[in-house]
Amino acid sequence: MNRFKRFFFLIIFCLGVQSCNTQGSSTPSPIPATETSTAQPTPSMILHPAELTGQQITIALGDVFAVALPDQRFNWQINFADTVIQMLTPLENVVDNEGWLFRATAPGLTDIRVTASAAPCPSETPCPPPPPITFVFTIEVK
Repeated sequence: MNRFKRFFFLIIFCLGVQSCNTQGSSTPSPIPATETSTAQPTPSMILHPAELTGQQITIALGDVFAVALPDQRFNWQINFADTVIQMLTPLENVVDNEGWLFRATAPGLTDIRVTASAAPCPSETPCPPPPPITFVFTIEVK
């Protein structure tokens, strides 16, 4: 009886090893984290705030779009509702002068407000501070 148990155990062990080897050869090896792509998605449209002020733009759920810099001479700030759209680039980074990348993540409306401080007076004569430059338009995600 003792021989039978050893024989049975040996067969089970061999079948288990064979099964593991077969599974290992058919499973693709994982891609190391260093080989994954960090490229940004290509936007389906580039929105220019200076041209869209006061307008409403409709975007499909899941679409990627860019908000362009109105003027590259200024430091721009951008505000929006992150419950409707998601910023894909860090706020301080601008992708290839296209601006900031976004993805439409939920149905709804959000205003996008792009603001910069105006340039100081060009002359040496003091002048009152100019108002900020602001562009506001609405995104509707359907």
